[in-house]
Amino acid sequence: MVYLLILLGISNGKQPWSLKTGSEVYPAKGISLDTVYFEDFEGDSVLYYWEVYDFTAQDAGYWWEGHDTVYWHVDTVKVYQGDSTLWCGRYAPDGWNYPIGYGNEWGQFAITPPLDLSGVPAGDTVLFVFMHYYDIESPGPWPPFDGWDCINLWISTDNGSTWEVIEPDTLRYGDKEYKFSKSFAWYWNALLGCDQNCAANIPGWGGESGGWVEVGFDLTPYIGDTVLIKFALVSDPAESDEDGGYGPYGGWWIDSISLVHIETGTGNTDVLWYEDFEDGASEWTFFCKSPKGKWWRLTDTHAASGTYSFVCADSTETYIPCGIRCLLASPLIDLTEVLPTLPCTLYYDIIFCFTDIDSGECGDFDAYTVLVSLDSGKTWQYADPYFWVGCVGSWVTAISDLTPYIGKVIRVGFLVWTDPDELLPPPMYIDNVVVKGKLPEGLPPSEEILLVDDDHDAVDVWGYGWEEYWKDALSRLGYRFNVVNPVTQEIPDSIYMRRHGMVIWNVGSDWYGWGGPGYSPLTLEERQNILGYLRLGGKLWICGENLFDPADTMIFPALSYPMGIDSVVANVKGDTVFGYTGGLFDGFMAELNFDRINGNNWGYNWIDSLIFSDYIFGHLDTFFLSSNGGVVGYGYKPAYGYNIVYTGFPLAAVEGADARDTIVKRTINYIRPYPPTPRYIDAEEVEGGVRVFWAPNFPRDLGGYRIYRSTDPEAWFTLIGQVGPEEVEYLDTLVEPGMGYYYKVTAFSIYGEESWPTKAVKVTVTTGSAMGTEKEKVLLVYPQVFSDELTLKLSGLSGNVKVELFDVSGRKVANIYEGEVTDYVWKAEALPQGVYFVRISGVDKTETVKVIKIK
Repeated sequence: MVYLLILLGISNGKQPWSLKTGSEVYPAKGISLDTVYFEDFEGDSVLYYWEVYDFTAQDAGYWWEGHDTVYWHVDTVKVYQGDSTLWCGRYAPDGWNYPIGYGNEWGQFAITPPLDLSGVPAGDTVLFVFMHYYDIESPGPWPPFDGWDCINLWISTDNGSTWEVIEPDTLRYGDKEYKFSKSFAWYWNALLGCDQNCAANIPGWGGESGGWVEVGFDLTPYIGDTVLIKFALVSDPAESDEDGGYGPYGGWWIDSISLVHIETGTGNTDVLWYEDFEDGASEWTFFCKSPKGKWWRLTDTHAASGTYSFVCADSTETYIPCGIRCLLASPLIDLTEVLPTLPCTLYYDIIFCFTDIDSGECGDFDAYTVLVSLDSGKTWQYADPYFWVGCVGSWVTAISDLTPYIGKVIRVGFLVWTDPDELLPPPMYIDNVVVKGKLPEGLPPSEEILLVDDDHDAVDVWGYGWEEYWKDALSRLGYRFNVVNPVTQEIPDSIYMRRHGMVIWNVGSDWYGWGGPGYSPLTLEERQNILGYLRLGGKLWICGENLFDPADTMIFPALSYPMGIDSVVANVKGDTVFGYTGGLFDGFMAELNFDRINGNNWGYNWIDSLIFSDYIFGHLDTFFLSSNGGVVGYGYKPAYGYNIVYTGFPLAAVEGADARDTIVKRTINYIRPYPPTPRYIDAEEVEGGVRVFWAPNFPRDLGGYRIYRSTDPEAWFTLIGQVGPEEVEYLDTLVEPGMGYYYKVTAFSIYGEESWPTKAVKVTVTTGSAMGTEKEKVLLVYPQVFSDELTLKLSGLSGNVKVELFDVSGRKVANIYEGEVTDYVWKAEALPQGVYFVRISGVDKTETVKVIKIK
């Protein structure tokens, strides 16, 4: 059974959800929508643009990634005596309810210098005494808890390795005892082990002190030791100066701390240590809670399609740790052109099992939800008001409604939320993330491959459409592709085709008058668009039976010369192929066996061989030859741009998925597609210049992006910059006030192939704050996608430098260079392929650059 948790909103900050059984949790996919975005996690570049956020870090809240800010500091607010005091609090940022105070989900700790009690005689008394002023959320009952936000003191006798709570001395200091016995905030922040977060009874103060009060702790049991004292302020997810309605509060102030020794018998006292913070707190140690970690990663253990999916789990894929709020976030998804006339929907394949629903003494639940960001990931909100719980043991398709976000550029994220107890759920898997909506032109945005389904409903002997074999092979090989039907949608124009990496045009047959009188596999408009595409340097694989029969006076003369056709292959006919020899990634010359058995009435039983030949005759540079000498296809790469392959048999004729994968992979590698055009571009004036940013579309073998600029959208655009494959923005600093600038972006591959540019976007510079030179980088590492060597250009540093290489787990792999500043080439032939980080450390600067090693 699968359930929903409906988000009601945080009223008292303690239990913002109620449980509801879900019906029709996974409705069928819509059939009339276009694919706006697709990700199956098969390409290497997914590692660049899918990010993981940890919302358990200090100040993370639920909607933005946190940091390691410490709010203990010496200040002049509410001083007890002198000019300074120690305060756990902050001056409020924009959006808080009150001007100063403390926030939600804080874990703030202050540790004294070591306090040496080894010289105190046994039998004497030692007191730790201080003045404090506190005002935080008041305690309240919510069984098994009787307190919310918590302040208390801890002690360690082993230099901080272990800690225990110490209780106030009520014998000497009256009613200064802790006000509750079990803090919800300590449980909520999961600051102990999974088996202790609920079980531990953490006492503390809450509410307000009513002014400055003196409090003491009896340290007599620790005479003979050296101890550390830790002041701790821990808060739950609501009701503080950040959002509360019962404040203002303020936090916690400490002043005038004394470590007092009382001699037994005489009653004489002496102060062993004193702190009033008038000279700062340089000997103290301050820190905040540690984040729980980023648990999402690529895996090849489970996949709904292809090889890879994303998993949220420990390193062994056995369980999801307790107390995490870990978000897997997509890159930018452009919904600006999606029409509001039909829904816009997020689909994704998922496996999960969250059965901890209000289980155990402390209750709470494990679940996941879907979030949306409208500001590139700075803040997040619920995509829909549900947390999903229950158990789905095999791949299913789930949905979220994105209709409210039509017209915007968004990111979507999958947040895994586990409660702090020891009931740990199994791994959760995500695959095949798809956004569907209605696009105005009915054609989806650019991808690696455009598959044109133009076979006029041709089917094989089993009744399956020819195009289905293409879809299957491309999906199995991990290619990102669009499918366009010229009959039911529209004929793609040459520019639209060029925005893709390559085009596979799946046509019908011209055998025996297929299609009736006057039928032609390609219409006049289709031929014109194809020729225009080739003039733009197109990369085309056209597949059909008898397409270039010399008797076809409409097609053959129009396409023969630009496609490199001459009399040698004028009689290319259809065949069917079967089986293969050699591996999937063997060269284009590897032999491929075939048998004429499927779908043509002239089938034979003997087995021939399909040979990829590099014999050059006339305009051709590659033949597809049968072993009896018949030509069944060819490839052509003229010197002036376009690449084309023609095969005279439909892919449906290739029997067996491995054989189809083989021929598709080899042929695409021969064609070598362009990177597709980046899907989205925008620009804005910022401090220091114009920020140009774009959405990636994940081509394989990506080398990076190039940025072009012009002052006239109809004039030539000049290359102004180039960034690596992991970058999705560029700062143009060479601009002048009052000028209007147009920007375009292209993607380029590691082989030098460059995509068609994006549309142009305009920015008019108004402030004039940007004139100058581009900011110099500390370290330039190129190429960022490399095979044999890395070149390091070191600048902006003085003295000696140290360059190291780390893998994605943070393990140091190599010491690349150490010495004086200079350019350096590092040989990396023996380095395994993968993602790495180059870190350079200088006298005054450190910089890290991501690189990818390929074969």
